[in-house]
Amino acid sequence: DEHLEYISRRVKKVDRLEMNETYVTDTGLEALTKMERIKELQLKSLEGVTDAAIPVLSQIKGLELLHLGGTSVTVNGAKGLSAAANLNRLILSRGNATDAEIEALKAALPNCDVAVNP
Repeated sequence: DEHLEYISRRVKKVDRLEMNETYVTDTGLEALTKMERIKELQLKSLEGVTDAAIPVLSQIKGLELLHLGGTSVTVNGAKGLSAAANLNRLILSRGNATDAEIEALKAALPNCDVAVNP
């Protein structure tokens, strides 16, 4: 988490940021909102990222692609990403979500290509 704070103070614009299989929490992600733009954010296999991170992720400026596969973010929790104005691609894990919940997520994000992996 402290490394994200360090990066966000020194780097203002990022086209692609990948944080895979490392230790990042919902709290640590708050540092990313200080950046001017992140186009693609990949948070693969970060179990410390939960539904509580959704309001923070929605505030990231310029976010177009968000990969949450292998995180603890649920399909229902991801509906909160409707506030992310530029988001056009979302990838996340199915978890225990029903088909109806997945369809509700897609309806909540009509301008976003949503991929739900098993």
